[in-house]
Amino acid sequence: MDLLQRRIGGWGFEGERYPPSPELLAWLAERLGETTPLRGIDPSAVSVPPPQRLPALAVPVSQDPQDRLAHSRGQGITDLVRLRTGALPAAPDAVLRPTGDEQVEVILRCCAENGVQVIPWGGGTSSGQAPRAPCWREPWVRICSPSAISRNPGSFPPWGAGS
Repeated sequence: MDLLQRRIGGWGFEGERYPPSPELLAWLAERLGETTPLRGIDPSAVSVPPPQRLPALAVPVSQDPQDRLAHSRGQGITDLVRLRTGALPAAPDAVLRPTGDEQVEVILRCCAENGVQVIPWGGGTSSGQAPRAPCWREPWVRICSPSAISRNPGSFPPWGAGS
């Protein structure tokens, strides 16, 4: 079974399109006036800052620019507008995908000991209202393990386990 890949800079998944109906566009134009839609983005054309050096971590680490870009923001409207206007002040230095609680604990301990900020990634919806791509000078990573995060909420910073 093929896994769906979330679109970068748009809602939904790659290969799926749901254009607005002519009626919706007319309704919006009546209320907002004529507008020019923001252009879509080519994710490969977005300049992703180079990652900072990280300590050795006991899980697979992705420093692929497109993976880091996909996890730099959620899919809230402000996130999408920022991406489509080229405002990417920061991207995680890595994306981590632990497979269980033990790996989450090792990651958190190692990151705490080495001054690496950890921001959990729930699903990319921005519904948790976690901070968007901080501009910290310290290294930071996204940890992608929603089930481990929900079982260990006190292990993460006070802003919660949102995306």
